[in-house]
Amino acid sequence: MLDRHYAPHTPALRFVETDWKHVAARLDHSQRAVVLAFEPRTLNSARHSLVILPNDAGACAAALYALLRDADATKPDLIAIESPGPARLASDPRWFAVADRIRRAATTIGP
Repeated sequence: MLDRHYAPHTPALRFVETDWKHVAARLDHSQRAVVLAFEPRTLNSARHSLVILPNDAGACAAALYALLRDADATKPDLIAIESPGPARLASDPRWFAVADRIRRAATTIGP
C-alpha cells in the first residue's frame, strides 16, 4: 500500500489540537499558509487563511480532498491540516478513515 496519496503539491503537515503551538511557530516562518482545522484558530498574519473542517466524520471524509485541492490551488508555501484527535476517533469509527487520508496527504509536526 502506498504511504502517501492525494498529497497536495504544497508542503503539508498534519497536527492534532495539542500540537497547535508548534504549528503557530511554523506559521511565523511562512509567507502564506492555509490551515484546515476543526475549530477557529488565531492566525498570526492576514496572509494566512483558515478553513474550518466539517465536524461530522462522513462530511469531513467527503470534503477533505476537495478542500486540500482548493488550498493547494491558492499556492501557499504551507498547508497545515488538523487530524482527528482521540476524542473524535472514539466518537465515530469513520474518523479513522479521515485520519488515514490526512496521514497519507501530509507529514507530521513535532517540536
